[in-house]
Amino acid sequence: PKSIVEYGSGMTTLLMSTILEDLNYGGSINTFEDDHKYYSLGESTGLYSKMNGKNKIELTPVVISDKKQCYYDHNINKIDSVDFVLDDGPNINKYNCDASINMIMLQEHFKKPFSFLIDGRIRQQKFYQSKYGDKVKQSWIGIDKKTNFLREDGYKCGIGTI
Repeated sequence: PKSIVEYGSGMTTLLMSTILEDLNYGGSINTFEDDHKYYSLGESTGLYSKMNGKNKIELTPVVISDKKQCYYDHNINKIDSVDFVLDDGPNINKYNCDASINMIMLQEHFKKPFSFLIDGRIRQQKFYQSKYGDKVKQSWIGIDKKTNFLREDGYKCGIGTI
């Protein structure tokens, strides 16, 4: 993908920014993080110094709507485009929300389809399945179902294009 948006930073931020740098095809990543702990961890490990001018990370507050939905309160106009979203935040349990709606906001703003991966987060997957139906699927990502290392949720990820 040419334009990646990531909600919730971490190891995936490092991996994706490194891959974008290595492949050097003009792709970029915009990452949004609300947790000072994870943001500080990225700073202390030198992650953000690896990110060039096209790849950005922002410490961003989370807003909770009256419908018990939350979202990263970022300026969507600073994002040029979106082809892929990695949805791994915010922590909806921490904010006592039913779902985070940033992908809906991106879809409404850009009015074009994009692919996504919801990292675990079963309630988030169910919310998007209720909104977009068969466009949202569950898939086992990187784990054999018979492994001894399964999490309680089976670590199914939500994938699709909306």
